[in-house]
Amino acid sequence: MNTINVNLCETSRELDMKLLFEKYPYGPGPSMLFDFAMNKLKVIPEEWATRPDSDKPLILDAGGGYGRDASDFINYSKNIIIADRNKSNYKILTELYSEPKRKNIGFVNVNLTDDNCSKVILSDQGDNSKDKANVDFIYSYQLLHLLDENELDKAFNNFAILLRKGCCMLHIFLADRCPLTKIDNGQNRTYNGEVVKYNGHDENVLKNMAKNHGFSLENSDALPSGLNYIYVVELHAQYGHDEPQLHRHIMWAMCCKRK
Repeated sequence: MNTINVNLCETSRELDMKLLFEKYPYGPGPSMLFDFAMNKLKVIPEEWATRPDSDKPLILDAGGGYGRDASDFINYSKNIIIADRNKSNYKILTELYSEPKRKNIGFVNVNLTDDNCSKVILSDQGDNSKDKANVDFIYSYQLLHLLDENELDKAFNNFAILLRKGCCMLHIFLADRCPLTKIDNGQNRTYNGEVVKYNGHDENVLKNMAKNHGFSLENSDALPSGLNYIYVVELHAQYGHDEPQLHRHIMWAMCCKRK
């Protein structure tokens, strides 16, 4: 991809929630992922919200932390499963959301690159069959750049096991060689007190990863070729600032369908 064409996406979060940012690094409000999925890509059908609870789809929030995006998706799903390796995020989830809102948000403490990840998630839903896909939509925000190529391969393998055929997944994550985020392969950064390694995945790696695991990239007006850069303006309290700061990123957006 020689040129960077970006769509502007702004967080729907209000800018006056400064007190909440003292405790929650990204605040309680959602990222722009829900708006992008719902209103631009239209991968979430409106009719999901009107289905009876017994017939609503199952959604997986991959690496969803304390569920900042889950609350926006809950009206469209019978259950949101947050799969995250950090157990402490569950405690934040219980503090952040009241019981009525939280009752349909499940939390599974699992690493998405583990071989038994899909079995753990399916078992949590009362299904002991490792090979039975029952998830209708998978999404992640700021996850895939934390995985190296080998870990990405394992995660896509688990996504392929979990996602029903004909269903979609959407991933939004920091882009390779982005002048705004300055990601280099193998670069270490401190994130919420934990040192993590950032990985810049190029276009061919991402396309081959999807193809090799039985996914097709979904074209749309908002996301040509199913894989493109988007320009994201976010508010968060990272990097030692006393108050929430606006941060601008160029990010990858990737939408795939399970064949």
